[in-house]
Amino acid sequence: MDKSFVSQGGIVSELMPITHSKEEIEKGKMFADMRGLVNVIAEKDDPEKIAAIDQLTDLLKTDVYAKEDLIFYTNFVENLRQIYLNSENAALKKKVEDLAILTSTIQHIRLIVEGESLLNKVSAIIIRNTRAIKIPNGARSIQSHGMIIPFLPDITAADGIVRCEMRFTGKSNLHRFGAVANVTAKMNDLYYVPGTDRDSVGAEKTGEIIRRKEWIQGNDQFGEDDIVGLEVNMTVNPRTLHFFVKGVQQKHFFTGVPEKINFCGYLNSDKSEFYVTLLEKSEIPRAETGRMDDVAHPW
Repeated sequence: MDKSFVSQGGIVSELMPITHSKEEIEKGKMFADMRGLVNVIAEKDDPEKIAAIDQLTDLLKTDVYAKEDLIFYTNFVENLRQIYLNSENAALKKKVEDLAILTSTIQHIRLIVEGESLLNKVSAIIIRNTRAIKIPNGARSIQSHGMIIPFLPDITAADGIVRCEMRFTGKSNLHRFGAVANVTAKMNDLYYVPGTDRDSVGAEKTGEIIRRKEWIQGNDQFGEDDIVGLEVNMTVNPRTLHFFVKGVQQKHFFTGVPEKINFCGYLNSDKSEFYVTLLEKSEIPRAETGRMDDVAHPW
């Protein structure tokens, strides 16, 4: 069989079949099995979760190096943390602790904030798990493809005033954050960013805010490891969403916020991450009103 072809330009090229070693094939199958078990741990009932943890434990004992891929490329750590935080099943929690010890992730599983903070409820909503994964209090990109990542808890009119602060890592990431009113199928698109349509608004590291594909300049720029924030005030009419950069209230903000929102981040660079560093309710707004230079924009 002829293993070459001639291009339209007359250049002869050899067809090189893509081959994988037996070891690579087996490793790929094992990772697929582990990813499936991680999904069971997140989605099924307690007996199935316990069975999946047992299977995962056995797999890890046969290949100790597999835990690095498991931790970095799946929702494994965050799924265990949510069980540890929320389950009342003592047997299941013991299995989670044992597996966390085996994978050296116990300090992340026990990441609990005391007091009235909402941080313990933070959990990323991963719209496409081939692009991003959950991590404790945030998300990590596993491809250089754009992905909007809303996160729980839902913020509703009953919550009053809620503050959120975030930090991004990854120098080449196009840091964006904001809020979504609805998680829709359109958010699967590679080109969807916070502010693409009526379902979301956003802010970018360039200092621009975004609404319905309109890019509005005038806020401060920010970069890797800078703390950025949002404050939604559901007690006023119209409801407002203010932005903060490194603790400073920004000039441009949104009004007419929907009755329910989720705060969100945006990642588009492999291995970039965002972390929610603060999420709390407040009796008194931090955002000052009536400032001369402030500009309100309708959601």
